[in-house]
Amino acid sequence: MPTTRISIPVTPAAGDGVPADVPTVAGNALNHRLANRVGGRVLLFVHNGAGAPMTVTLHSVTQSVHADDISQIVGAGKLEVFGPLPAALFTQPSGTEIDEVQVDLSDPTTVTLFAICF
Repeated sequence: MPTTRISIPVTPAAGDGVPADVPTVAGNALNHRLANRVGGRVLLFVHNGAGAPMTVTLHSVTQSVHADDISQIVGAGKLEVFGPLPAALFTQPSGTEIDEVQVDLSDPTTVTLFAICF
């Protein structure tokens, strides 16, 4: 039985940048998903609060020309930004996660995620 991914809230950018009260979600072993319904104009922020590096993987869609997933190491105590996330490459075209990007974490301990659309 497939597991249900944890949703990452997507917050619209304020007129002068990132709003002060952006909702975050803690890393989870079930992994994550985020809505990408604004034409790929989404940035994913991943903060690794652990004392060791971890890997973030964004799953590409198999129908795209670029069929490889994107994996990036996030160093200990570092914040990394991913995106924009072109819908044709990363947004699931069907199934239970339609219009969403699938995000996996190699070690979700002490990881915080949030997303901004612009």
